[in-house]
Amino acid sequence: MFGPESGKHGWNNLPFVYDKVRIAEEGDQKAKCEQFLSIFEREGCRMEEMSCAEHDRHAAGSQFITHTIGRVLAQLDLKSTPINTKGYETLLQLTKNTASDSFDLYYGLFMYNVNATEQMEKLDRAFEQVKQMLYGRLHDVLRKQIVERVPVPGASSLRPREARNNCAEETNHISQVADVHTFSQAAFSTAK
Repeated sequence: MFGPESGKHGWNNLPFVYDKVRIAEEGDQKAKCEQFLSIFEREGCRMEEMSCAEHDRHAAGSQFITHTIGRVLAQLDLKSTPINTKGYETLLQLTKNTASDSFDLYYGLFMYNVNATEQMEKLDRAFEQVKQMLYGRLHDVLRKQIVERVPVPGASSLRPREARNNCAEETNHISQVADVHTFSQAAFSTAK
C-alpha cells in the first residue's frame, strides 16, 4: 500500500493491506500465510485486512486523489518563495513526493482501479463548484457596483455628476476585468 518514497525511511506505521484469498482455515497453508504476514508486522507495518474491492474504494479516495493533485501541482511548476506558508510548503512536498514516483505507478492507480474514473469526475465537479463560488461572489460585487451604485472599497468618493460621467469608464474597466478573467455567460447565469 506504500511506494518507495513513502517507505524510504522505514515501514513503521505504514499500512500493509491484505486479503486472505484461497487460504485454508487450518494447516500448512494458514501457517505459511501467517509467517509471510509476520515479516511486515515485525517491520512495524500497520496490518489492515480488507477485501480487494474495499481497498480499491479507499485507494481511489486517498492514494489516487493524492497522486492526481500532486501531478496537477507539478504541471504548475510551483517554486519556493521567501514568504512560503506552512500550507504552501505542504503543497511543495506533495508535489515532490508524487512527481518522484513513476508515472507508471500513477497510471496503474488509474487504469486498474474502477473507482479512479469516478474520483476524477468528482474532482472535476469540485473544481467547477469552487470556480462558481468565486465567480458568484465576483458577480455580486459587480452587480452592487453597477446596479446599486455601491462604491468600490478603497476608491475615492465621487459626487453624483462625476459618477454619471465616469459610468462609461467604469463599464469599460469592468469589461476589461471580465476579459482578463475570461468569464463565461454560464458562470454569471448559474452563480448565486
